[in-house]
Amino acid sequence: MKNPWQLNLMCYKVEIVLGIEAWYFLHGTTNGVCNLFYFLSLLSKMQTTEVLAGKRRQNYTVKAG
Repeated sequence: MKNPWQLNLMCYKVEIVLGIEAWYFLHGTTNGVCNLFYFLSLLSKMQTTEVLAGKRRQNYTVKAG
């Protein structure tokens, strides 16, 4: 079973520009977990290629980014 607190980040070059307020928020906590963890978790789940997916007999395309 995969550990829900484990991040799996692929090696892609990403440049993200954040304001000072955003940095303060990302280094704060929510329910005892650093907000930066949630942010990196979202980035790790971002699609890098177009994928055909489906749920409940409904097919849809997930585009990169």
